[in-house]
Parts: sequence; structure tokens; C-alpha cells
Amino acid sequence: MNKNRSFLESLNNASHGIIFALRFERNLRIDFILGALVFIYSLFLSLTTAERAILLLSIFFVIFAEMMNTVIEHIIDFFFSKLNNPMIKIVKDISSGAVLLSALNSLWVGYFLIYKRSLKYVYNFIELIHNLRSDTVLLILIAVISLVVFLKVFTHTGTPFHGGFPSGHTAFSFSVATMVLYYVNNYFLIFLVFLMAFLVAKSRKDLGIHTWVQIFFGALIGVLVTLFLLTLIGG
Repeated sequence: MNKNRSFLESLNNASHGIIFALRFERNLRIDFILGALVFIYSLFLSLTTAERAILLLSIFFVIFAEMMNTVIEHIIDFFFSKLNNPMIKIVKDISSGAVLLSALNSLWVGYFLIYKRSLKYVYNFIELIHNLRSDTVLLILIAVISLVVFLKVFTHTGTPFHGGFPSGHTAFSFSVATMVLYYVNNYFLIFLVFLMAFLVAKSRKDLGIHTWVQIFFGALIGVLVTLFLLTLIGG
């Protein structure tokens, strides 16, 4: 294989490699999307330049480790897959371990830089939910369902109550999960409710009824419409 003839060609090949990996490696796409969301969220927090640099470095470290793990696995599968050598599994396990360590590092960085600074927003949000009236609950659910049906009719996808864009089950479950903070004070139960909402969303994908894009926008509609009406009505 010939060496790259110019810096521009090297840059083009590197970009092609990144795009290829993002297209065909699911774990890498997940890491990239989560990293982008975390960094965007961090822009709204009072981080110093050094802290923002550390956060960005930890995000790129996870993506880098995942890409190197992918390269190692492809090389082993292509050249050594037919060999019955226990070292093959050991090499893959070590490579996966590197990804795990990078992920644990990012969790620690996220805890120290993101979690503690986010608590005040969480407490303000919970206080808002606790002042919610029962008639507001019905109004929000009607608004969420109505918007979902309108979008399905407007985009000509699926039927008003089955399939299409966005996922109505996901929108409804995330709206309920947002408002359920009004009924309980146990944060673990609140976590379980949001977990249930996620499982409802995942089941729509597993059943082949919705795509991840339709599910994502369903969850987004459920959360944002609920927050908007809570702010507008004032609970």
C-alpha cells in the first residue's frame, strides 16, 4: 500500500475511517451521541476552561478506545479467526477492558464535573412538579397525544394510533414519567419509572413498529411538551 501523498489526502482517509466506523459500529455511534449530548449539556453549566477541556478529553478518550477495540477485533477476525488459540480471546478481552476503563473514567469525570452542578436544576424541577395540580395532568396528556396524532397525520406515516412518526407510546410514557415526580418523593422509584418509560420505548423498536428516530422524537415530545406546559401553567 502506497503512503499518502499529501496532508490533505491523509486527512481525507482519516475522515473516511471515522465515518465508516460511525456507520457500521453501533457501540461507537452510541458513544458518539452520548458524548455529544453530554458536552452540549455542559455548555449550560458553569465549568471552567480547564474543566471543559478535561470533559472533552474524556469523551474523546472513550471514542478513541472504542475505535481501537474495533480495529483489533477486525484484524483478529480477518487473520486469526480460524486458529484455535486461547490467546485470541485474551487479546479481545484486554481490548474490551481498555474500553471499559475509559468508560469508567468518563463516569468519574462526569460525576465530579456534571452531576454536582446539575443538582440545583434537579431540585428546582422536582419543586415545580410537586406543585402540579391534577387537572394539569389531564391537560398535558391530552396535549401530548394530540401533538403526536397531528404529526402522524401531517407526515403521512402509520396510523394515528399505530406506528409512524413519532412514537406515541414513547411520548406518553415519558410524559407520565416526567409528571410522576408529583406523586412520589422516593428518588429510586422515580428512577424506576423513567426506566420503565425507556423499556416501553425499546419495546417499540424490538417489535419493529418504530425506528430509533421515531422513538427519540417521541421521548423528546413527551418531555418537552410536559415541561413547557408546566412552565406555562405554573402547575
